Amino acid sequence: MRPQVRTKGGGGTRHLSVQKTVTMDELLEIGKDLFFPDGHSSKGPIGKFDFDIRDFSQKSLPLDCTVNQLYEKTKLRMLRIYTCSQYKDTPIILSDASSDFEPNDERPVKNKTRRRHHKRNEITKEEQADTSSDSDAAPTDSVQETHERVSSSRY
Repeated sequence: MRPQVRTKGGGGTRHLSVQKTVTMDELLEIGKDLFFPDGHSSKGPIGKFDFDIRDFSQKSLPLDCTVNQLYEKTKLRMLRIYTCSQYKDTPIILSDASSDFEPNDERPVKNKTRRRHHKRNEITKEEQADTSSDSDAAPTDSVQETHERVSSSRY
């Protein structure tokens, strides 16, 4: 799984309403325009990346698939589509647990770290009541409007 680019890094989630006839290829182009305005992002120029579009389970979607076909297939109320980018010519790093590797008796040396034991601070209920205030309380009412049909995030 690729790490998600957060909003402050130029990624994040965007909410779009599109026609059901829109293809994944068209959504991919919309994603490129959103996350690479003027052909650039905080990670570099658009030409240095390969792109694909994925569903909520991180499966790559066929570019000719339509939004309607995806609705029919998943039976979800709102689709979550991910615009994925990866630097071109990035080597694929395989886990040493992969069956593609030949057995090797050499084991990597692990750094041993010492565990530090810290004294646990215990606060009685009376002390906790004295130190807490109403201003520290979390808000109880929060409203989140979700009325869009398609959500797009960048990975």
